Amino acid sequence: MSMSGFLLFCTVFLSLFFALTEKTNCAYYLIYQKEEVTSVGAFDCCFNGGAGYILKVKGREFLILSGYSLSDNALTVNERLREAGEDTGVIKVGFSRIQKTKKNRYSLLKDCIEILYQTANRIDSGALNGEQTKTILDQVFYVSKTETPLLRENAQSILSGDVRYLQIAMTEEVLKMGISANLEFL
Repeated sequence: MSMSGFLLFCTVFLSLFFALTEKTNCAYYLIYQKEEVTSVGAFDCCFNGGAGYILKVKGREFLILSGYSLSDNALTVNERLREAGEDTGVIKVGFSRIQKTKKNRYSLLKDCIEILYQTANRIDSGALNGEQTKTILDQVFYVSKTETPLLRENAQSILSGDVRYLQIAMTEEVLKMGISANLEFL
């Protein structure tokens, strides 16, 4: 292929790429446990109010405790955890381009992630009982058309960690929508 043919190919490819994708600013701030990732650690984490979700990003595994859409919230909670003796850190994950065909689903899941975040916090504060939580979760999964990856049989035993687990699972689904996921340690 000649140089002019190559340049023409690159121009056409970039034109199609930008026509089919859209710039966006998707970013989530996730608190992770710095210790070795194990299924036992994930299980224990969930019963202590954390997500206990094992997230794979850029070939690495992280045991995620919680997720935030604002860096200040994640950094504040991480600082409290570190002061309490926990070995945690914050990663920023996200992407800057998305296919236009996925934009509506992305917006919907973003809203559902925020509802799950607020639901977990309301469970921790005692503002929601098990039946109220189950109703909210049923509505989130109906609207999002997402399968429920974890739900306890008895609604009274739904923990905030269970809801955080679902929140991070949905966050992972969003991350898969991006053209290229970014990972940054804060």
